[in-house]
Amino acid sequence: MQAMEGRPGIKFDARKFEWVGVPIHPACALTKASGITSLEQWTAAKEPVKLRAVT
Repeated sequence: MQAMEGRPGIKFDARKFEWVGVPIHPACALTKASGITSLEQWTAAKEPVKLRAVT
């Protein structure tokens, strides 16, 4: 957004970025605190399991 707004100090144009690759095998991990230990438990959960993205 800052580059599009023309703000000073921006040294790249994010609109020109290109994909280098895409993960072939997506992964998901849950902590022990969730109580979920298998895919079957996850899909059978009565309450939605909260997830968080980490970059």
